[in-house]
Amino acid sequence: LTGGDDKCPRIWDFESCALRATLKGHTAQIWCVAMSPDGAMAFSGGADKTVLKWDVATGKQSGCFMGHSAWVRCIAVTADGERLIT
Repeated sequence: LTGGDDKCPRIWDFESCALRATLKGHTAQIWCVAMSPDGAMAFSGGADKTVLKWDVATGKQSGCFMGHSAWVRCIAVTADGERLIT
C-alpha cells in the first residue's frame, strides 16, 4: 500500500510487485497509509484532513473519518484490528 502527491493510494501485489488497484477519493496529497492486521482493510490519510477506509478485495471506499483540524500525517491500526489511531 502506497500513497503520494497524486491523491491516489495504490494497492500492490507483494510477490509480483504488480499494481492491484488505484484508489480514488482523496482531494489532496496522501501523507500516510496503513493496513488492518488481517489485510482486509486499508486506510489512507493526508492533506485533505480525512482518513479514508478501503476494502482491499474490491478497491472501494468503505468509510471516511472526518474531524481533523489539520493534515493527517500518521495512521496506525491496533494489533487486534479494533482501533485506528491518527
